Amino acid sequence: MGRPLGSFDSSSQHLKPVIAIPARNEEVRLPRVLDALDKQSLPTGERLSVLLLINNSTDGSAELATELAAGLEQVDLTVRVVTFAPHVATVGMARRTAMEHALTLAPSGSPVLLMTTDADAEPHPDWVAANLKAAHAGADLVTGLIVADPSEEALLGIGLIKRSRSFDAYCRARSLLESILDPIDHDPWPRHLFEMAGSIAVRGDVYAAVGGLDPLAYREDLAFVSKVRAAGYRVRHSIEAVVTVSARTCGRAPQGMSQSLARWKVEAERGDPLLVEDPAKTIARFLLRRELRTADLFKLNARLQVPGMNRVKLPACERAARAAAIELLAKDDLDACEVPVEIAISEFQRAMREYADSDAIGELVHAG
Repeated sequence: MGRPLGSFDSSSQHLKPVIAIPARNEEVRLPRVLDALDKQSLPTGERLSVLLLINNSTDGSAELATELAAGLEQVDLTVRVVTFAPHVATVGMARRTAMEHALTLAPSGSPVLLMTTDADAEPHPDWVAANLKAAHAGADLVTGLIVADPSEEALLGIGLIKRSRSFDAYCRARSLLESILDPIDHDPWPRHLFEMAGSIAVRGDVYAAVGGLDPLAYREDLAFVSKVRAAGYRVRHSIEAVVTVSARTCGRAPQGMSQSLARWKVEAERGDPLLVEDPAKTIARFLLRRELRTADLFKLNARLQVPGMNRVKLPACERAARAAAIELLAKDDLDACEVPVEIAISEFQRAMREYADSDAIGELVHAG
């Protein structure tokens, strides 16, 4: 599986960043993402290798990208145009193909940090540097912080904005509580919850070791991060690697951010409460993960012998076995809609007071 799991490799100081961007009918938004990449904070003289995969498009994206490439000062842009057959034309196939093409841009034998974002995104100026920093510190995969374009979000109405702010508060409280109940050395607070394709960076050897990103019809990003984590590699949720994405309600990916915003807009207009997972289930999951992180192979295998679960052969490496067991037994439920968000936040705060003293909580909040 390449280098030892989670080991720090001094060659990471020489990681070559390469960026993969799938795009479908994004002629209007392409200038923004390319301009943002051209303004990245990089060492003097270095250039970014960017692979833009124009797939199944009917607009002028390819022609525009080729035209824009000539004016980029620190980006070497490679444009590839493909048309997938309808039965394989998924967001996962487009991103996988883009990432595989991007890997070929790196010099042979050079350690690579394979990064991906979306064609409607705007990486912040230090996005590349922040991902490299996390990788240099030992992360095998880095997920960045995704924020919606405030100017576009404002057009969706005050109800949706309030809903979005409540969800941000929920995510922050949940992430803080998780760092208290299930602290992870390589992913300390402050951290976030997002594992979205708008900002993912993975070492090239790790990408190859897990078999790459699967060509799924939706949530290919979540599945990929889960696969990397289940293999025992270190995932860092960096709040320094920030990407602004479109707040449009008509996007390209099924069950993506645009569909969530569209649903939120309708629910806000109806006055429906924002529902999230029952906090008791969330807290129980965090505690289970903490237990599994120190369990031996016998206990892990015993845990997996539950009705309705297929027999699973865990890796012989205990660290990888624990990681795989956590993904199987304590996976987040992204679709749970059970209690109002305000109740969940209140329960998280109560649990913080129960499991950590006020000084510790204060230090964590201040750090974040």
